[in-house]
Amino acid sequence: MDKLYSFPKNCYVGSIISKTKIYQQIEANTKIKNLFTKQVSKIIWSYKLAPDTINLEASSSPSEIQIISIKLMVEDIAIEILQAIDQAIPSTIIFELQYHNKIKYVASYSANNKNTKTQTDYLQSCWLAEDTKKTELPIALNMQQMHQSLLLSLSPLAPRQYENFNEFIERLLQLQYKQQQAKKLTKKIYKEKQINRKIELNYKLNLITKEINKLKQGE
Repeated sequence: MDKLYSFPKNCYVGSIISKTKIYQQIEANTKIKNLFTKQVSKIIWSYKLAPDTINLEASSSPSEIQIISIKLMVEDIAIEILQAIDQAIPSTIIFELQYHNKIKYVASYSANNKNTKTQTDYLQSCWLAEDTKKTELPIALNMQQMHQSLLLSLSPLAPRQYENFNEFIERLLQLQYKQQQAKKLTKKIYKEKQINRKIELNYKLNLITKEINKLKQGE
């Protein structure tokens, strides 16, 4: 995604979230606390998107979307920090990461238990300068549509014309799996000494690469 959102003024909250509160909610261990200390400067509950603040129909999931801003001391945040905040706050979250005058969005598309989310459960935009011209929120009829539109805007894939959201996520999962396979095969090819085995692995890699390109296609 190459855009930043302009959230409506009546959605603004602007409350500081204490790290200590998060620690208490999840019974954080020393490793988690150290990650927060080294990587996170400040956590802010910036906006609340809800039926009464953005004038949309309510939906059961999500009922609200919280925009949580995290001011970082490092560019690459540990996934454990996002998992911890996701676990501590019982609501749907879009993270707005801030680092050296840059902003990016990160959010989980998974409806799984918040304790079990992994790296692949999160979508993220690229970093953009904070003075990038902001765009209005996507057009939606209800909170669920709004959430799905925000998630789609973070995805590296373009949705297909007749593809529903669940089908899109399934295609995304398949793409991530195939990309992991391709990465492992590439490493094996690099280390392999036998030419016949190298040819065999290259053949498999070419097949997977074709599958990856097919999954990436918009139509």
